[in-house]
Amino acid sequence: MWDVSSREERKRAARDARLEVERKDAASEQRRRRLTQLGGIVLVAAAIVAVLIAVSGGGGSGHKAVPSGGQAADAGQAPTLLGGIPQAGLTLGKPSAPVTIVEFNDMQCPICRQYQSAVFPDLVRRYVRTGKVRMEMQLQSFIGPDSVTAGKAVAAAAKQNLAWTFADIFYSNQQQENSGYVTPEFIQSIAAATPGLNHAKLVSDAASPAAAQALKTGQNAFDAHGLTGTPSFLIGRTGGSMSVLNWSALTPAQFTGPINALLGK
Repeated sequence: MWDVSSREERKRAARDARLEVERKDAASEQRRRRLTQLGGIVLVAAAIVAVLIAVSGGGGSGHKAVPSGGQAADAGQAPTLLGGIPQAGLTLGKPSAPVTIVEFNDMQCPICRQYQSAVFPDLVRRYVRTGKVRMEMQLQSFIGPDSVTAGKAVAAAAKQNLAWTFADIFYSNQQQENSGYVTPEFIQSIAAATPGLNHAKLVSDAASPAAAQALKTGQNAFDAHGLTGTPSFLIGRTGGSMSVLNWSALTPAQFTGPINALLGK
């Protein structure tokens, strides 16, 4: 979980996290060099590096390239995964679903992206699409300026009842936090990849007071529940009291147990 306790601490946490990644990358590089020296075969080592670069999608960053010239981003699984599921504002799923999960997320958070790829699809297929669970999104924006821009764009997509599709595609194309990548062109590329989304309306709504209020509402809810990092979750019977869903690993099993308990399974 991306842990924070105040705005300044959140900024420091983001910087510390990036430094930790850099330290780990440096350590990994040192280990690779040792292995190369032990092997004594430079050509083989070069081939291994080339394969790793190819697998990571180029540049060794693990991120997809930012689309240019208004080109649509890679939509990934979002259209198929979420197609046909009701969306209303920042909610996903049937209003009558017996269980509700509230997700507190920052669009720049790499751990949120990990949840989105490792857990979210399974929950959607097993519980949301079948009408057993509905989900709500509470947007956070503490990592940096790109978080604010991205959060407002998701809030604007919510005006067209496409927030979850837009967010899923955004996560699939997420870049290094606070690198300034969330430009108007990047937002346009995500919008172009979101089926049925009107980009001009998205831009207008993202600049509205309502979008800024959505971020403030998310922050207030985050603070009210005493949460300290993203992603964080609340779970409960729809219309009833909610409690924090604690997790220690981003695997579906960490979430299916609490869901099934509320469903009486």
